[in-house]
Amino acid sequence: MKEVRRPYLWLLAGVAVGAVVAAVGGIAALLDLDGMIAGALILVGTAGVLLSAAPLVVRIIKLFDALERHRGDLAAMAAYGAPPGIPADNEDAVAGTRRLTTLLADLGGRMALDRASPEKRLAAIVAAIDQAVVVTTESGLVSLVNAAAKTLLGTDRVAVGTSLFAALDREETVKLALAAREKGMPQTTTLETVDGRRLEARVVDLGQHGGTVYFLPMPDVDKGAVPLPQIDHDPSLHDRLPQPAAAPTAETSLADLAAVILDTETTGLDVDADRIVAVGGVCVQGLRVFRAAAIDRLVSPGVSIPRQSIAVHGITDAMVKDAPPVTALLEELAGLFENRVVVGYQIGFDLAVLAAEAERNGYPWTPPLSLDVLRLVAALEPRSSERDLDQVAERLGVTTAGRYTALGDALMTAEVFVRLIPRLAERGIHTLGDAIDLSNGAKAVIRLQKASGW
Repeated sequence: MKEVRRPYLWLLAGVAVGAVVAAVGGIAALLDLDGMIAGALILVGTAGVLLSAAPLVVRIIKLFDALERHRGDLAAMAAYGAPPGIPADNEDAVAGTRRLTTLLADLGGRMALDRASPEKRLAAIVAAIDQAVVVTTESGLVSLVNAAAKTLLGTDRVAVGTSLFAALDREETVKLALAAREKGMPQTTTLETVDGRRLEARVVDLGQHGGTVYFLPMPDVDKGAVPLPQIDHDPSLHDRLPQPAAAPTAETSLADLAAVILDTETTGLDVDADRIVAVGGVCVQGLRVFRAAAIDRLVSPGVSIPRQSIAVHGITDAMVKDAPPVTALLEELAGLFENRVVVGYQIGFDLAVLAAEAERNGYPWTPPLSLDVLRLVAALEPRSSERDLDQVAERLGVTTAGRYTALGDALMTAEVFVRLIPRLAERGIHTLGDAIDLSNGAKAVIRLQKASGW
């Protein structure tokens, strides 16, 4: 405790000395001593007070920032029934807030254990299978993966909540899953991984439960690399999305808001000239992210994709050669947007590109009601300069797996958005109208976006 208090004692001592010097200067002025001497003493004393107090002020600001963040953590825990993740304080944080972080994380762990389902015995059995087992939703989101699958396909490529198509060839995998569904019986063949390997695969459709199970035998060379039995799963990914009854209004509560979180990948950053090559989206209802209600679409742009863009999103001309045109995407999105707010990170860019594509192809387009998560973050944390999606996600305890795909970015943005809702409520922001008003206050971000052409 002494080590914690000692810096504050030195700061207070510096403030006291500065105050004394300033007071002496003031007395000198009252006694009509040399004006320059009195002024100098006052100036030196005041400067001493300010310089001594500055580190204390900085630490106080950091303390309040940390406490404000943890207040949001507690609000999120209350809203979720369990915390979405407690991010660590940075190394400059006050020692007391680091202890608070530890306590919150411990409490969150206990809550998670209390909520553990009776399915864990079954999960342990699946975990022990020496074949790679992956379960996906109808849209290809991974809802269960065992240790063997992580070893075979890569831990980052088959994380729960990410797209299976980050690991296996999309066209072959979709075709096999559809065959299993239509024929009502397991299908056996080989599938190509994104890194060019061919693997034996047995695919089983889950029928009315919605989804597909992939069994991939482990090559002998990989069997020795499988760690102790373990499994990651989230059955809620198979939950059905409720349909919104009416269009949202300014009075719609954020806790009940129907939204679609959207992200696009394009041939470049010119909203008027560049084309869409992929779109990812996921639906949200209040604080719930319905990962099963996700879209992950490749789009034929009708032009060659520049190498610098391929380096960012990894989508090549060969991958979109047989993809549907953008008009098919626009029609699908029109249905998805109905009675929902469109939310995204710098969503103005995505909507501007979609509007340009609609005009280019003679497709009727009505700009949907939208909300920019970046603007919300900037308005909530005006002192923070760390506003990249990765940085914000880490602060909120959101995993960054699957980044730099349209669906991966949409999923991450969705998790960030629902974690912001309890924090917004703590600031008195309860409705869609409140959130839009708050986001419109992020003037610096808005200026930069307008300078970029959208």
